[in-house]
Amino acid sequence: MTTPAVQVEHALDGLDGSVQALHRYLRNGVLASLPPSRTRPIETNAWGFVREEMTEEKLKQAVEVTAAAGATVYH
Repeated sequence: MTTPAVQVEHALDGLDGSVQALHRYLRNGVLASLPPSRTRPIETNAWGFVREEMTEEKLKQAVEVTAAAGATVYH
């Protein structure tokens, strides 16, 4: 697969619209399709909500909640 060297787009609804358009482009034109029997893994990145007060206990709790939601990758 070859991807373009440059991706240019224009969105009238600001940064959020540009990001959504880029995600749509990546899903529909760049990323390989998965077979119907397989889904993309669920992942989470919790650094944003615990960065100021990260403790081992809070991290363990966040991992447990994430795993219960079906996540397979935790950053």
